[in-house]
Amino acid sequence: MIRRLVKGIGANFLGQMINVVSRIVLVPLFLLAWGADIYGEWLLLSSMVAYLSLTEMGAQSYIVNRMTQAYAGRDVALLRKILHTGLALFLILPLTVFILFITIIAFFNPAALLHITLTSHRLVLVVLAILSFQVVLSLPQSILLRVYFATENLPRGVMLGNLMQLTSFTLLAGGLWLHWGMVAIAVLQLIPFGLIAGLALWDLNRKFPQLQILSLAEADFTFGLSFIKPSLHFFLIQLGQAFSIQG
Repeated sequence: MIRRLVKGIGANFLGQMINVVSRIVLVPLFLLAWGADIYGEWLLLSSMVAYLSLTEMGAQSYIVNRMTQAYAGRDVALLRKILHTGLALFLILPLTVFILFITIIAFFNPAALLHITLTSHRLVLVVLAILSFQVVLSLPQSILLRVYFATENLPRGVMLGNLMQLTSFTLLAGGLWLHWGMVAIAVLQLIPFGLIAGLALWDLNRKFPQLQILSLAEADFTFGLSFIKPSLHFFLIQLGQAFSIQG
């Protein structure tokens, strides 16, 4: 117990250190590569896409709580059903949101909406498409990492998250040092999500073969409907945090 606690604290501390170093190093690199005005437009595009993550409506927090309960009760069948259903939902939902988002920005000019004047309309659309596809990868990836939290393997899950942060930092720093443009940087941001999702799938399938994580055979969308109401409680917390940040 004490050993697991120490590992968890150490993994979280390492994550905070990577996050701090990234913030300190990347901002000057962005300014050096693009200048303040282009970097400002990049932040506008990134913040617009960030709101898409709210479409999960608190379901991730609810699902990890349900998985934790099932694991604590040693109910492998229920844990497998919750996991399969959650993953199936978070493969379909973000892909649907992505398609709707692309359709909307294709008909409405996001550059005009965000008062972007230096970046071309076509480039804005491409960058938004790439950035929004991160949601398609990040939501199911987040469910995978939370399996570690639910199964008393929190340090392992946190370290995979740290690896993603470190990979992202390294790729972005290299790309900005080479003065790559918005599209290339958006693609570099996308890569770690796919890599860590693949690594987590392989590791979980090896560590917990009883979960049959590669099949999703026990996904039950009727069962998934029961997630909606309790998930909204977590969503209200996220919404309150988003509004508090925006002021």
